Amino acid sequence: MSKFVLVGVSLALGLGAGILLDRNVHSPSQGSGATELSADGVVPSAPLQGVMATTGSGVTLDLAPIRAMVREELAAALSRAPGAGVQAGSSSPPAEVSSASPQQQQDAIQAISGLMEGGNWGNDERASFHQQLGQLDPQQREAAMQRLVQAINSGNLRVATAGAPF
Repeated sequence: MSKFVLVGVSLALGLGAGILLDRNVHSPSQGSGATELSADGVVPSAPLQGVMATTGSGVTLDLAPIRAMVREELAAALSRAPGAGVQAGSSSPPAEVSSASPQQQQDAIQAISGLMEGGNWGNDERASFHQQLGQLDPQQREAAMQRLVQAINSGNLRVATAGAPF
């Protein structure tokens, strides 16, 4: 009998909470005087005013105001970010220039090739690979990483590292 009472009380509380929430969603908000702050503590320039339409039993939300707010927040965050003079997506960040001589770069490429030809890829090989990568320019690094991934995927290297092979 106590189970039925518990179920009945839970059902009543659930219905009451649902009705209360439904009334709060559909009623216009009362001026509470509180201002909304974004994550960085800035008051947004325009309040979010979504439009909800009920069609039968479904509720749809007009996403255009939400998207506009997100675009505005992203633009504001990008303008405050370090290096804000660079447009997002317009150009890549300046490439790092290797301080190693061409001979050192060639030696690093040969050392990486030797590591991969060994057939085993353990923690020592991974550490040596990272040291050699520091000698290369960005294009050479990418090529070396591609070769490593291809060697692992093709089964030419047997991975025995503690953690990620890279």
